[in-house]
Parts: sequence; C-alpha cells; structure tokens
Amino acid sequence: MKPAPFRYARPATVAEAVALLASSPGEAKLLAGGQSLVPLLNMRLVRPAVLVDLNGARELERIDPAPDGGLRLGALVRHADLAAAPLVRERAPLLAEAARHVGHTAIRNRGTLGGSLAHADPAAELPVALLALDATLGLLGPRGMRRVAAAEFFRGLLVTALAEDELLAEVTVPATPRGPAAVANAIEDALAHLGVVVRSLPITPEQVWRWLSAAKPAGSGEP
Repeated sequence: MKPAPFRYARPATVAEAVALLASSPGEAKLLAGGQSLVPLLNMRLVRPAVLVDLNGARELERIDPAPDGGLRLGALVRHADLAAAPLVRERAPLLAEAARHVGHTAIRNRGTLGGSLAHADPAAELPVALLALDATLGLLGPRGMRRVAAAEFFRGLLVTALAEDELLAEVTVPATPRGPAAVANAIEDALAHLGVVVRSLPITPEQVWRWLSAAKPAGSGEP
C-alpha cells in the first residue's frame, strides 16, 4: 500500500517545527527515523495532513555532557550513535547497552532516541532503560519547554504525555552512581520480545531493581 496524500515540510530549526505543529493542531505527524511511522503511513493506519520531517533540525543531534556528570541528548540521536558514543558508554552504560540491542543494523542506523520514546512501543528497549535511569524528557511547544520525568511520560500502549503541538526535543540522563555492580544476564519477555543484556555496568543494585520493575509495565503485560 501507499500512504494517503499529505503535505511534506522539512523545517531547518526546532522553532520552525514547533510553529508547523501549532499551525496544524492534531493534523501533523513528526518524522525522525521513520522506522515505526513509515509502515503506519503505508498501511494508512495514520493519515496526517502534514508530515514534518525533523531531520533538517540538526540541533537535535547533540550528545552533550551535563554539569552533574550525566548527559543531555537530542531527540535525533541515532540508536547506533547511542551505542557507540564514548560519552554515553562512560556516563550511561546501561543506555548504550540497551541501544546496542535495538532491532538490527539498518534500524539502529536510522532509528532515533526521540522517535522510540515518542512512539512508546512496549517492545522497545530504550524506554525501559530511561525509566531505570530516572531520565527527564524535555517537551517543546508554543508555550516553551516543559520537563517530564520518564515515569510520567509513558501513559500506556503507544500513549505519552506529549500534547498535539509539542515535540520531544531532548532527554536528560542524570549521573550514574558509581559502586558495586549488580547485573542481570538477560531480560526476556515472550510477549513483547524485550531483551536487554547488561554486563559489568557501574550501577547499584537499587538501579537494577528499578530497571527490572520498570520492564514489567513498559515491556509487557505480564504481572
């Protein structure tokens, strides 16, 4: 199948993208990596009037150190970059390891951090990792930036706290406490096919417990 007709826009800045969303309330869809959206478009399960391509807003591709020892990540950071970036591997090894297990090479090269989070698929690895890391998401709209804890961002199956005129602009990951590592060899969910392998990561047992607990609602419907 082919997508239903839509108008295509490629803003050069985040501000332009927000303006496009505001001018088409409820009728626009954001395109980042397209790994989830394009199949939905082709099956006509979504029929936006406007497709806003974020890939021109290069400011969303940043991987920056945060003053507290954590990270500030733009929404357009690719999965492959999350997995390979030395700064991510040093400051948020759990996130780097989760990104390494997303899909296959082609998906990791195109798929984005923001796209995965905004799609809120319960089979996705990155939402669970960011829940465990107590990340904060920056949602940008006409009224400015508002920050939402990862635990409050995910509302249910494919449902998030994003308003129709907002986009996910950045993710802030706090510093990972150093100390004895308690690691899980693998998490397998038969329903959602969620598998994240963690080895020798500098995280505390409490963080691993939060990760395992978060994997139940975010990674499956299992109790």
